[in-house]
Amino acid sequence: MLSMNTIRQALSGLKAPVWSLGASLAFWFCLLSTALTLVIVYVIGISATAKMREQVGMQLANLAFQASDKLDKGMFERYREFELLAARKFLADPAESAADKQRLLDQMKATYPSYAWIGIADLNGKVLAATNGLLVGADVSKRPWFGNALRGVHIGDVHDAKLLASKLPNPTGEPLRFVDVAFPFSDANGRPVGVIGAHLSWSWADDVQRSVLSTGVGRLPAQGIVVASDGTVLLGPQGLIGMRIDLPSVAAAREGRDGYMVERWPDGKQYLVGFSATRGYQSYPGLGWKMLVRQDANEAYAQVREMQQHVFWSGLTIALLFSLLGLFNARRISGPLASLSAAAKDLMSGRSSSLRPVVSGYSEVNGLGSALSALVTDLQANQLALQKLNLSLEQRIADRTADLASSEARLRTITDSIPVLIAYVDGEGRCNFINRVCEQWLGAPPAAYLGATLGAILGEPAYAKLLPQIAKARQGEAVTFDHSRPAGNGVQHLQLQFIPDGMAAGKGHCPHGFYVVAHDVTDTRNYQLALQQDLLTDALTGLPNRAACMQRLRDAIFRARRSGKQMAAMFLDIDCFKAINDTYGHQVGDQVLLEFGRRLRARLRECDMVARLSGDEFVIVAEDLDQAHAAAVVMAEKILDAINSPMQVDGHTVQVSTSIGIAISAGAGTAPNELVRLADQAMYSAKKAGRNRYAIHPAKSLKSEAFA
Repeated sequence: MLSMNTIRQALSGLKAPVWSLGASLAFWFCLLSTALTLVIVYVIGISATAKMREQVGMQLANLAFQASDKLDKGMFERYREFELLAARKFLADPAESAADKQRLLDQMKATYPSYAWIGIADLNGKVLAATNGLLVGADVSKRPWFGNALRGVHIGDVHDAKLLASKLPNPTGEPLRFVDVAFPFSDANGRPVGVIGAHLSWSWADDVQRSVLSTGVGRLPAQGIVVASDGTVLLGPQGLIGMRIDLPSVAAAREGRDGYMVERWPDGKQYLVGFSATRGYQSYPGLGWKMLVRQDANEAYAQVREMQQHVFWSGLTIALLFSLLGLFNARRISGPLASLSAAAKDLMSGRSSSLRPVVSGYSEVNGLGSALSALVTDLQANQLALQKLNLSLEQRIADRTADLASSEARLRTITDSIPVLIAYVDGEGRCNFINRVCEQWLGAPPAAYLGATLGAILGEPAYAKLLPQIAKARQGEAVTFDHSRPAGNGVQHLQLQFIPDGMAAGKGHCPHGFYVVAHDVTDTRNYQLALQQDLLTDALTGLPNRAACMQRLRDAIFRARRSGKQMAAMFLDIDCFKAINDTYGHQVGDQVLLEFGRRLRARLRECDMVARLSGDEFVIVAEDLDQAHAAAVVMAEKILDAINSPMQVDGHTVQVSTSIGIAISAGAGTAPNELVRLADQAMYSAKKAGRNRYAIHPAKSLKSEAFA
């Protein structure tokens, strides 16, 4: 159909011809009639197309819902039937013969031909009675339906049964598949004595979906497809059965939604797909089947295209009729004007001395002008109304289109918006899928990495580090581990998960590749490091605290034991610190502690550590001492010299001194707490000797003569 832009371009390209009034009027009347008709046809066609597309999609969605509901109710009938049968005392009554029980089973099979086999087995798994005598005496204890029934699972998903299939007639030659229903039955005392089970032919599901589709799709061919909870096709076209499909419609049905969408399938074609999920019915829990009803998109919308063509040709025909009608009316309307023009020419040529009576109709020309003005006004009003209607229809169409694409858009938004990198690596080590987070982490959009190897994406050094974990994933093992990589000016900490492809899990190899899930834990890791730093740091002085000191002592003792060199612990406090607090206040006391810590740190080597235990007590850990006593004495004298220099604190001059206790360890088994205790004892020895000095444990006490 012609668009509004095409009509505008055609009108703008026309030049006013020098025609007679009748021809000009006829031309413009025909053109306006045609344009107006085509605009109306265009608007109506758009609206009708949208409604018809929605009707087709809703029809398929409704069929999918009917089929899933019918599957649930059909399975419920079988489930409830065997639940009631298992409760009958007839099955557990030893007085009832196996022949009578078999007749009961045969009657059940006759009432519902989709039962392929019904049997009764004792607790050892021996078949006591069965329809048509099949498998009587056979051991079914290893069969899933038998064991599951004893464990309380009364229904099994679609599966093959080769032994039973070999004994059943199969005129089509196609593999037979079954759904299991089984219940334990008990004796008069309520003790389980056996299991009654049935194999329901899966052809029953084919009959269900055929019956539903035959009532709703009209002349368009539609295909019903039943998908298991893991995405495997249980029922559908021959080429799809057994294939695992991961489509937006399956994902939407898995979320419990009903609806329809247009999507591309593995065969490369686009289909209109209605979807629904089985939900169980009453006591029947359901097996998580997903029901899809699909039609080739071209066939599904064939009626839409036919309607569009019909509307177009109808509009064109109406426009032609209006044009013919306009031509006739233009000649009739221009007749009086032509007479008036002829009369005026006759008057000008002198063939007439006066205007013919037709001139008296000159007021009709004015009326015609007024009518034309009114017509223009009406046309403008109609055009404005059409524009408003067009905008309204376009908005409605946009809303409908947004609704149709909402499922796919939400899934895409979720995948690309979560702050987790998700990828899939195939059996050849190439990236087949990666979400948009890669653009933030790796610097390029997903398209840049599709088909590339992990080595090319990560770089060979990083890839080499990951090889052991990749090898585990290829062997079918799910692994979770931490990994760090350079990122910008820092380091990005990741928690990686390699998850083997479910189709290969447990088979000792992973030919289909594995999934990669990467969480950025940089903030958490940095927070943990900062928290650990806070827990090991004194809040006032910024020096290591007691916990950090004890850890450093343990490490230093271990290193001394390994290297054979000695180390020392020096215990210090500020002499008469309480008097400083009482004289100047606690604020000055805190500043004294800060300056005291700074002076200690300034007199130590890079390999030594000073820590604040509590209050005015400090500990120095000195390592790697060749002659421990002499080296400790030198350090103590430097410290005494540094501390004795007056401190300028908040406008006060404060004279400070310290007492130092020294304990030497060669790392021969001395515990950190014990070493600190010995240094503490030595410090008290220094205090008893007069303060402002040092002492070395155990008995030898030294002091600098400068402080005697």
